[in-house]
Amino acid sequence: MLIGILEHEHFSEEALSLLDTLGKVIKFETGDINKFLRDLDVLFIRLNYYIGNDFLKKCKNLKYVCSPTTGLIHIDLNILAKKNISLISLRGEKAFLKNVHAAAEHTFCLILSLLRGMNIYNNDIKAHNWNRMLFLGDELNCKKIGIIGFGRIGCKVSQYLTAFGAEISWYDPYIDPKNNKFYQYKSLTKLIEYNEIIVLTASVKNSSIILDENEIKLFEGKYFVNISRGELVNEEAFIKLLKKDLMAGFATDVISNENFENNLKKFVDLSYNRNLLITPHIGGATKISLQKTELFIANQLKKIILS
Repeated sequence: MLIGILEHEHFSEEALSLLDTLGKVIKFETGDINKFLRDLDVLFIRLNYYIGNDFLKKCKNLKYVCSPTTGLIHIDLNILAKKNISLISLRGEKAFLKNVHAAAEHTFCLILSLLRGMNIYNNDIKAHNWNRMLFLGDELNCKKIGIIGFGRIGCKVSQYLTAFGAEISWYDPYIDPKNNKFYQYKSLTKLIEYNEIIVLTASVKNSSIILDENEIKLFEGKYFVNISRGELVNEEAFIKLLKKDLMAGFATDVISNENFENNLKKFVDLSYNRNLLITPHIGGATKISLQKTELFIANQLKKIILS
C-alpha cells in the first residue's frame, strides 16, 4: 500500500511510525504533483488543496482520503462517493474531540487581542513609537458576548469567557438547549443586537451564509471574531463597515476561498491602522493538536484496513 502525505510539515512522528507499518509512506516535497499522486492508495491532506474532480483525475488508485479536520468544504464529497473513495476525517468524532483544545484557545486569544488593540499597538511599535494611550483597551469582565454555533468549540470558549466574568448567550438552531446554563436566542438578529462581542464558531452544514448584509449592518460599534469558515459570512459587507471605521474590532482566522482568489489583500490593507486581526487558519494548528489528530486518523485508517 502506497501512502502519500501531501502537506508533511510538522506531521506527527508517531502517526508516521504507525503508517510505516501499513505500507510505504512518501511525502510530497516539490516537483511533479501528478507523479506523486498517480499511484497512491491513501492520501493524507490538510487544507492547502481543494480535493475535487480535477484533483482526483490525477489519482489512479486512490482508495482513502484522510483529513484530520472537522470542516470538509475543501473536499468534494460527491466526487469521492462517485469514485468510491472513502473519507476518514474528524467529523462526528465527538468523544475524541473533547480533548482537542487548540481552536477554542485561539478563539479566546483573538477576542482578548481585539479588546486590547494588540494589532494597533504592534504596528505602532514597528513604527518605532511608544504610545501607551494610542488605544484604550477594554476588558472581558462583564462584557456581553454572543456565540453563534454552540457545539464543541462554542462551549469551550464560553467556559474560558465565563472564568473572566463575561456574560454569555448563544444562537444555534441545531443544538438542544436542555441542560445549558446560558441564555439561548431564537433570533440571530436579537443575539447580535444585544451583545457587544459576536463570535462565530458554527460548523458548516450546507455552506450557506449565516451572516449576510442584513445581519452585518447590525455590527456597528461591535467586535466580531470568526473562527469558523469565511464562506459563512458576507465578507464584502464587513469590508464596507471596516472601511468606514464603524466596528470596534474584527478578527478572523479564516477567509473565503483560501489559497485561491479571495479577499485577503483587502483585509490586510485595512489592518494597518485599524483594530483588525487576521491569522492564516491556524485555530487548530498547534503541535499537540496536530499530533493528536493525525495519530487518531492514522489509527482509524489502520482499523479500516485491518478489519
